This record gives sequence, structure tokens and C-alpha cells, in this order.
Amino acid sequence: MWLVHGCTAGVQPIAAAAMIDFAKTHHDRSRCFGFIAVGMCLGLVVYPMIAGLSSDQDLLGGLASSQFPFLIGGLLCFVELMLVFFGF
Repeated sequence: MWLVHGCTAGVQPIAAAAMIDFAKTHHDRSRCFGFIAVGMCLGLVVYPMIAGLSSDQDLLGGLASSQFPFLIGGLLCFVELMLVFFGF
């Protein structure tokens, strides 16, 4: 968990700077910062749940392993990268 947090620690300032550039008014800026906070909080709750569920052998059977959560995390990071690449 700490490794993932350390690797992604630089994302928040970049996202905040991008949101400031997109915001036209003070109200839009506040709304964008709210979206950043909600996204970070959801990530802190949802990603450990995904990791726990994807390593549960009762739920996934033989597909579940200690490496499978990392594969799912890598896939989610790739999807996020493509969304940023094509949407920015």
C-alpha cells in the first residue's frame, strides 16, 4: 500500500494544476477541486477493495492469486493513461 501511495504521490498536484487551467471562474475552480478530492477518496476506498476481492480464492477460484491484483491495477492504470492521453 505504501509503495502505491509513494508512486502516485505526484499525481495530485498535476491534477490540481490541470483543473485550474480548465476552470473559467472561481466557482468552476472550487467544483473541480471537489472532484479531485472525491476521486482521491474513492480511490483510497475502492482500490483496496478491488485488490481484496481479486485475491479471494472463494470468489474467483483458481484465477485468484497474489499477482492478480497487480494485473488488475496495471490494467486500470493503462485505461486511465489512455483516457488522459486521448481526452486531454
